[in-house]
Amino acid sequence: MARACRVLDELDRAWHELARLTGGTLRLGTFQTAGIQLLPPVLSAFRRAYPDVELSVAFHDPPDGITAVAAGEIDLALTHAYEPGGRPPSRPP
Repeated sequence: MARACRVLDELDRAWHELARLTGGTLRLGTFQTAGIQLLPPVLSAFRRAYPDVELSVAFHDPPDGITAVAAGEIDLALTHAYEPGGRPPSRPP
């Protein structure tokens, strides 16, 4: 629970920083499915809200996106956790 609170606090700080964005470059890394299926409407809205921000998107497999943020190659990674061979979620009764 403490980790979730820290993540939400960081997200809140990032949101406030984004609200003050008036220029510069945002380098986004994402896994391919999200980049194709989920991001197009989000990126369109971002461009309308922040027309002076240059936006670049690069595809990264989930573990590589986190590494790219840590290395300073991208500013933000949209990623997920996946464990091959893991037990599928059970359905509620």
